[in-house]
Amino acid sequence: MQSYLSNLVHDIGAYKIRPEDPLVTKYGFLFPDFIDFDCILSHPSTRESVKNNFLASVSFVVVDKYHFVATSDEPHDVAVGYGLASQMSAGFAIVRQGLDGSYSLHGLDKKSVEGKIFQPVSAFTTSGITADEVAACIETRGGIIHHHMTVFDRNLLAKDTLSSRQSLTDRRRHNAIELIPLCAMDNDFYNTVLNKEYDKRQLDAIQTYTKDPTVWAENFLLNNPAFVKRRLTQSVKNGKIVDSSIVNTFGLAYILTQHPKLMDMYTPLLQKWLQELAVVDEVPVVGYYPKVMVRMKSI
Repeated sequence: MQSYLSNLVHDIGAYKIRPEDPLVTKYGFLFPDFIDFDCILSHPSTRESVKNNFLASVSFVVVDKYHFVATSDEPHDVAVGYGLASQMSAGFAIVRQGLDGSYSLHGLDKKSVEGKIFQPVSAFTTSGITADEVAACIETRGGIIHHHMTVFDRNLLAKDTLSSRQSLTDRRRHNAIELIPLCAMDNDFYNTVLNKEYDKRQLDAIQTYTKDPTVWAENFLLNNPAFVKRRLTQSVKNGKIVDSSIVNTFGLAYILTQHPKLMDMYTPLLQKWLQELAVVDEVPVVGYYPKVMVRMKSI
């Protein structure tokens, strides 16, 4: 499945390299490439292949005690989770993150959760932080989790995050969760997709990124302040950060706080831009990144 998906995302145009306008995640990752999951969902044969491989991985589970749960209310996660639940006639729920940063389970009552096995599913995993929070949300309600299944794993921190956690429901207090990706975006993945036709600029960006993702992100932001200003400008409406722009704004803010060089460079720039945009001090989504907002408010 790894090799199949690696080739497939290129063949159907789902794999994109966009080093001049990288993808920003809410927990502070910057990527020069991404996978357009809409392309995968829109191709029937691809959609069926993903579903069948997921089903093969969970075929040993007793269905009447098993529920699928989407790790967010994003369409991609819901589509994957709902498709699997429908195929297996299993329960289905969604975990949503509120603007205060808390997670809540939707779709099943308390009796349907206690003592039941849940299978979280997602389109992507990166750091594993969301997957861990989703697991904790279910465990505090009496649910049990052994695995987290994802279509694509960025091959960064998710595996370690989930394997080293402690569960509230495990008597040994060390209920590691196994990450099961259909496709890991590792060296084999990149060797496959980059054996295609891309221009030198795109290839150079990916090769630099795969050597050290953190260094690539830091260097990009050091050399591209216009990118940050554009994202910030797009995120502000009437002096406030709009809810739909949480990832753009706070993901970037999180990155900046992790790199002293970036903070030194961007502190005066952010002060100038925020004044130009007339951003008010009180931001409605402070719950996502309280430490980041403390830093931004002190600018």
